[in-house]
Amino acid sequence: MQRYKPFFNLYLDEAIINVQEYFIPIEKKCKEFSKLFTKDKGFEHTCTKLSLLLKKYKIKFVYEDYTMNTGDFLSANGFNFGEVINDKSFTIIMHCNSNINSIFYNYPSFIKAFFSVLRHELIHRIQYMKIEYKNLQKVIDRKEPFDDNIYLNDAHEIMAFAWQLVDYYRLMRLSKEQILKVLQKPDEYLELQNNILSGFIRANRKGVVTDKSLKLLYKYAYEYAKEV
Repeated sequence: MQRYKPFFNLYLDEAIINVQEYFIPIEKKCKEFSKLFTKDKGFEHTCTKLSLLLKKYKIKFVYEDYTMNTGDFLSANGFNFGEVINDKSFTIIMHCNSNINSIFYNYPSFIKAFFSVLRHELIHRIQYMKIEYKNLQKVIDRKEPFDDNIYLNDAHEIMAFAWQLVDYYRLMRLSKEQILKVLQKPDEYLELQNNILSGFIRANRKGVVTDKSLKLLYKYAYEYAKEV
């Protein structure tokens, strides 16, 4: 943990304390790039350029020749998934597909999808820095190969999804009181359920997400919401 101390307070500030301020310069760089209209140079070129633009923030874009979860909002805007790798600065990797060029023709959807993945991974960056180095690979290995029964019931993932959920409502400009009401009685606010909340509820009804895990999602989200 000693070697991570120079990064920890910075990353905590980025992920939790001043997350909106962290996103402002990133969005500015992405928006400027979106106006260059260089999509004809290919998907790998787009990922390489975005990686260079956001190198300062330890974010890297990697192009992959497949699309995960076709039709999903994130995949439809270029993102298969994100991950935090076990290097000295806990770099966030954005695994991208051929829809990554949505940055040029549908920027609002691109930035919404990008920030949705990024918010989730920022929480993991903090979590992993709190885990002793020798135990970190065990946490990562436990989630491979990918399995919804493991992934959606993993406490680290639930914590990240809970923050992502609350931050989504914050972006919708819901007040603290409104967010808490949605979390307390989600069935009465179906129109405000986003993919995270409705997805966990459906998975729970199918027996994929345990009752304990669903309660943990609500617990974390409620605690985050109280701090909004």
